[in-house]
Amino acid sequence: MATPTVSVIIAAYNAMPYVTRTISSVAEQTIGTERLEVIVVDDGSTDGTAAELDRLAGVHPGLLRIVRQENSGGPAAPRNAGLDLARGEFVFFLDADDHLGPEALER
Repeated sequence: MATPTVSVIIAAYNAMPYVTRTISSVAEQTIGTERLEVIVVDDGSTDGTAAELDRLAGVHPGLLRIVRQENSGGPAAPRNAGLDLARGEFVFFLDADDHLGPEALER
């Protein structure tokens, strides 16, 4: 895979049912999935977030990179873990309960 233009980092902790819309909004970006990498760090979720991330990885093959870690108690550690893995020219932090308009990353 070519180096992505944008690395989207999502820290997720007990983010059901919101994470589904969040990931879908990234996958639907007009910039194109070939220019994206999505790194989702599951920060020890206990509500089904992990299973939903696995399902979404199957729906969007090659787009999601899922990292699992024990709960850190806040968003900084999962964001930093994602940042350590990011390969994009640009980095965009997205909360697991947010979503993007279709042209957000292109603009």
